[in-house]
Amino acid sequence: MVTRGWDTKHCIEHFMHDKTEAGAAKLFVCLQDNRETMVWDEGLGRLRNMAEEWDDTWAPLMEEMTELLKITDWDSYVQMKTKYNLTQY
Repeated sequence: MVTRGWDTKHCIEHFMHDKTEAGAAKLFVCLQDNRETMVWDEGLGRLRNMAEEWDDTWAPLMEEMTELLKITDWDSYVQMKTKYNLTQY
């Protein structure tokens, strides 16, 4: 699915060249804009893409994003969303 001129593959490719905290935040927005739903999963201790229900290849990317965004718990997840103005996601 393509929205706003990007698709999921392009979002990930762009992130591969910008593996920073800000790059991870941009990836979060881009993936959400492309209908990928990401949530904080307390049990896993990381961000989780809901597509992981049927496609576990998302796990390494979600682990990397969680680390780069310095998310360790629900509070740091909320702080990250506030810092990057992602509260609408």
